[in-house]
Amino acid sequence: MHVIMLGGDLTASVGGGIGTVARTYMGAEAMAGVDIRYHTTVAAEGSRAHKARTMVEGQLRFVQRLRDKPDLVHIHIADGPSFWRKSTYARQARLAGVPVCLHGHFTSLIDLYRSNRLKARAIGRVFADAECVFALSSDMERQLNEMSRGRATVKVLHNPCPPDGFDPSPRPPTDRPHVLFMGRVGDRKGIFDLVAAWPEVLEKVPGARLIVAGDGELDRLRQQVTELQIAPSIDILGWISGEDRMEAYRRADVFSLPSYAEGLPMGVLEAMGAGLPVVSTAINGTPDAVIDGTTGFLHAPGDKMALADHLCRLLADHDLRVKMGQAGSARVTSEFDPETQAARLRRHWEDVLAAARMDRTSAR
Repeated sequence: MHVIMLGGDLTASVGGGIGTVARTYMGAEAMAGVDIRYHTTVAAEGSRAHKARTMVEGQLRFVQRLRDKPDLVHIHIADGPSFWRKSTYARQARLAGVPVCLHGHFTSLIDLYRSNRLKARAIGRVFADAECVFALSSDMERQLNEMSRGRATVKVLHNPCPPDGFDPSPRPPTDRPHVLFMGRVGDRKGIFDLVAAWPEVLEKVPGARLIVAGDGELDRLRQQVTELQIAPSIDILGWISGEDRMEAYRRADVFSLPSYAEGLPMGVLEAMGAGLPVVSTAINGTPDAVIDGTTGFLHAPGDKMALADHLCRLLADHDLRVKMGQAGSARVTSEFDPETQAARLRRHWEDVLAAARMDRTSAR
């Protein structure tokens, strides 16, 4: 089987969820014998001119790759410009007679769909024309069915949690428990809500520390921390990777990602794999991973009072942290194992190709 997989720049110094998912699938043993050629559609870094040039070059290279007659094209598709850019690739593949699978990683595409009738028609056609569309969660499955008006073939395929050697061993008791936030610093990931709730956490758990790992609006974050006079209890690390990233998970006792929009956050899956209880929001794909009251606590986005309460409950109760952390580790192992998810993806590809062969046979 020869598959062209399209997505973001895997060589970028600043990583992301799509890149992690793509690398995990391509490296899985379940993909043995499958010839997967990764195609970068645009550079993640550099000037606008450089990105525009790589975008054009990517389109030209893709046309050349289609001449090699791949069996299938698998496209990771997100919000904004990514959606329209990737839809062009999907159209090119279909014109070449190559089956197309779309892999949704969007968080707010449904809002664009509902905002404009012409855009809704175009979005719906993109999904309806694909041979298969993968949804990261049950919520995304619902959105895809709405946007395609039930015409798309949708399959739920949860993100795999990469086997990066996370240590799920219970953390020892401590009077200085650490909360870890790992993600892009900005409104969507809820970091400013977390910092706003932190003074109440400190009032009840004076020894608590907050570790913030991620790129983005760091100056705005530092200003908020200074205004709230909580700087001594917060470590702002910026973007981290490799051993620094693993060490951040090892240092932490609780993971928090109070997002306003997500696909299926890799940070949550990684934290569960590292044996950490999770405090997050009940939005999009997060409830597919975090079982409220079992592997962590969920609250409504923007509910800073509930966020502080959930953090305090965990930070003050070592046994509860261990119980939830171990339950989360077991859930990741059973439900988000990379080999299991890669095997499911391969079976879906094989089903698409079998259906395409039947269509060609019946058309003769």
